[in-house]
Amino acid sequence: MNEKSMGTFRNYWSALWEEARKAFSITKKMLSASKTTVSLNNAYRDLGILLTEAIRKKELIWDHPKVSELLAIIDRYNSDLIVFEEQVHRIKFGVSAGRSKE
Repeated sequence: MNEKSMGTFRNYWSALWEEARKAFSITKKMLSASKTTVSLNNAYRDLGILLTEAIRKKELIWDHPKVSELLAIIDRYNSDLIVFEEQVHRIKFGVSAGRSKE
């Protein structure tokens, strides 16, 4: 390789290395952001659970139509999960043919 070719190679290598360094830094930031998002989501979930329990126990009165709507959705999803769990139990431990409701 001549000097000009080596210089070109070094330029390309330097540019490649710089882009790889940037990509690595961005990836680290994205992982940190993802972990933060999960933690934030968990905090919202925990707060929601506490508020739901307080509303149901009448420790907190929150007369807002959206609250009632969300509580109804929570109830529906909880009921759905119970049904799914029962269906899985029936499938897992056997049910006579034709009785399974899937």
